This record gives sequence, structure tokens and C-alpha cells, in this order.
Amino acid sequence: MKYKALLFGILLIVACGKKSEPQTAAANNNPSTSTPFAQLPGEEPRVTPADTQPTIFSQIQSQALGMKLPGKIAFWRGGQLYYMNADGSNQTRPNQAIRDGYGKISWAPDGERLTFAARGLAHIEYPLGGEMQVPISDIFITHIDSNHWYAQLTDNFGTSYPDWSKDGKTIWASTDRSAGNFSSLFTPPYPNFQLFRFNLGRDTFSTNIYSCPTSGKVRAQVLQPAVSPDGKKMAFTLAVSNVQGAPQVVGLAILPAGEIKLGFQELIKQAEKHPKGYAPSWSPDGRELAYVSTKDGNPNIYIMSADGSSEHLLLKSGSNYVINTTAPGWSPDDKWLCFSSNTGSIYITTSDGKRVLQLTQTGSDFHPAWSPK
Repeated sequence: MKYKALLFGILLIVACGKKSEPQTAAANNNPSTSTPFAQLPGEEPRVTPADTQPTIFSQIQSQALGMKLPGKIAFWRGGQLYYMNADGSNQTRPNQAIRDGYGKISWAPDGERLTFAARGLAHIEYPLGGEMQVPISDIFITHIDSNHWYAQLTDNFGTSYPDWSKDGKTIWASTDRSAGNFSSLFTPPYPNFQLFRFNLGRDTFSTNIYSCPTSGKVRAQVLQPAVSPDGKKMAFTLAVSNVQGAPQVVGLAILPAGEIKLGFQELIKQAEKHPKGYAPSWSPDGRELAYVSTKDGNPNIYIMSADGSSEHLLLKSGSNYVINTTAPGWSPDDKWLCFSSNTGSIYITTSDGKRVLQLTQTGSDFHPAWSPK
């Protein structure tokens, strides 16, 4: 299995131009001159090269230590990929090559691989003078036991928030159709995120882009997609923006997976059913959907039934933490969820919200993802 995955990775690297490192080299030159970029829901502030070597503010002993919890949890520590046992023990960083990672981490159904986004800055110098640095991102895959291997899946500068389908055949993501538009020094390319599908074949791959409708200069955008375990439904954060600004979150939309067939107003009404909702995550059994919403002010985690017939508040941001995560991660047995806080710590909570345990506290730990096995 590992040899097949390695061959597949090599083919992908060749297809994407033999890029052996994430596109972050330019970020080390002059990150302070980057153009404005959207701060998306649940996303930690952009890390600088200095942040990629995490500073330990205070490392606590996990409150879940010794508990029999299934699977592993992957997470970002200062933009570097870490793993730990679900009780918070054995925190390790086996792959030294991966850095500048951010946002959602998604596991393959085999529990041996995962996909993620890494970001950097493209340095643009204009022929008649002037220069700027533009934020870019692409998605990658890696093996959990690899010390250096990874493969780049996209090469369009603007793809992020990947979600691996439960049949292992597809990776969904958000792709910025404006990425790579470096034509103007004075007009930054505001994001235009749409639904992206990467189809994994045995020895090849294909891609699809499904766009949302527009209304005049106002365009709908897809962020943080999550496909249901049966592959039939897609939950995503719906945002709207015009050519003068960055995306503003409307709410959480749930539609049939694939082509978006609703008109603009219908799509807005769908998202307004779950106002200010973002960061969706399906339970492994497909019966429930967890997501975050700021409709009451602070980010809180909600649980709704798959058909939308019922919904309840699971967990509020408290005095000890403010929820800051791109997808509450479900445990394989549906009994727990993991999330991160704005202070850079990882927590887990029971699926009824009655018990919350802190696993880490370094000041730079974000966006945990619970393995399927």
C-alpha cells in the first residue's frame, strides 16, 4: 500500500511541475509587504517565518492523559504538522519538511494519509518598477509515518480547506479563482472562492470546479466544504463579496454534492437558515453535523441532524477559551469532538458538551483533526 501511494505521489509531483517543497521560499524574504488577504472564519492569523519555530508558553499535562480514546489527532503547531495520541500523549513531528501549514487537516479513510493546505507569498517584480508579495496556497498529501515525503496536489496558488471523501476517491476544497492574478500593483486580487474537486485515480487525476451564482457585481463564494460520509451532501460556509471587498460570511449551506444548481437568492436563503455558520464537520455515522456559529456573538459549536430537522447548542466559548477552529473533529466512535482555541490550545469535548478536557497549551496549536481509526 505504501509503495503504491509513493508511486502516486511521484506521479503527482511530476504532473505539478516537480515542486518538492511548498511554495514558501518567497515568504522568507519580505513578508511584511504582503497585500491584504481575507481572514477567513476560524483561521488563525498568518504565521511569519519566526512563528514556524513554536515558542512554548506553558506546556500543561493533558487532562485526558491515560484515558482510552480511539485514534490519533493531527494538528498545526506554529505551521508545522504534529500528531498525538487522542489522550494528548506522544506529541511528535515526524515530517520535518512540512511547514507553513494552516487551516483544515483532513484524514484519508485508511487513517494512514492526510491532506492539508500550505501557504506562502509570491514575490512579484514589475518590468517598469514596483513590487509586491501576494498570499498563495495549495493542497498536499502526506503519510503519517513519513519523515520527509509529501506530494503537491494543486498548482493554482489559491486552493485550501481540503476534505477527503469517505470512499477515498475525491478530495474537495475551496479554490480561489482570483489567485495568480498579479496584473495590478495597485489593485489587490480579492478572493473568489469556489467549490473544487480533485478526483484521485490509480495512475492519474482530474479536477472539477463548481461555481456559485452571482447577482450583479456581488458573487457568492464557497469556503470550508465538507462532504457527508455517503458522498451525497455537501456542507460549506457561504460568503458573499463584490469586487471592492473580501468575503463576508452569510451562513452554513447544505446542498447535494457537486454542481450548485440553486439561484443566488435561493442560495442565500439556504445559508440564512444557519446564520454566521462555518467550519462544518460530519459525524462518522453521517447522522449529525457539527459546525461553529457567531450568531450570538462569540464562536459556539452547534450540532444539527443530517436532515436539518433539529439543532442544539453543544458548547459555548468560555472564560478559559474562545473557540477558533476550521472543523470540529469527531472521534471514530462519535463520542468526542476536538477543537482549538484562540490562545493556541487543543481541547476535546464529549458529544453532549458536558465534559471539556484540555490536551495542549503552547500558544501555537490549531485546527486538530481526529483520525478515522
